[in-house]
Amino acid sequence: MKLIIQIPCRDEALTLAGVVAELPRTLPGITQIETLVIDDGSTDGTAELARRIGVDHVLVLPAVGLARAFAAGLRECLARGADLIVNLDGDHQYRAADLPALIAPILDRSADVVIGVRPIAEHPNFGARKKWLQNLGSRVVSLLTATSIADVTSGFRALSRPAAEALRIDNNFTYTLEMIARLANDFRIATVPVGVNAVSRPSRLVRSDLVYCVRQTRILVATLAKIRLAPRSARQRTDQRTRR
Repeated sequence: MKLIIQIPCRDEALTLAGVVAELPRTLPGITQIETLVIDDGSTDGTAELARRIGVDHVLVLPAVGLARAFAAGLRECLARGADLIVNLDGDHQYRAADLPALIAPILDRSADVVIGVRPIAEHPNFGARKKWLQNLGSRVVSLLTATSIADVTSGFRALSRPAAEALRIDNNFTYTLEMIARLANDFRIATVPVGVNAVSRPSRLVRSDLVYCVRQTRILVATLAKIRLAPRSARQRTDQRTRR
């Protein structure tokens, strides 16, 4: 089984080497591991650094935004023969030591998608308001998508090939909620607890908690509306893929 670890980056030259250095070289059940850095319009030499430190593949994009960079990465991973894809942020927030636990439910065929759940209450970069919003948002999204995910905005995720092939991302902001909404009906989504590192820089995606919540709400509502209006034949084709 071939695993590709994709790392979307925008100006992550200060942290990328540390992220890549911690990635496992071998894993039980995995015959080949490759890394892919998606450079989303970086101006600090992120792509050049990725090549110097031995990343297997570098996809250089103009500044298209996180959602589109993530989706482009999935397409590249699939084109390169990935059976399993892990998405890992380039800011060194997540711990590579948790990667075996993240992919285990896919390897044992108990899940098609796995989301790493951060310890929100102890997160070193989250203030009280953000913790409250994270918990509230996760409850609302779980209710609307008939899932049980305690950290719906976590970017540490694993996808089986069928799930990655079926996933479509339409918005240009972030993939996190749209991915859950689109896959929840036809694929099994599991969660595992993961640890986090403190991040020294502010988020480049979240300029304001309020603006972030408003944009994510619009994305979720629009996605759920599209899913409910989708032709039945399209949903049946997706369901057939999950039973292969």
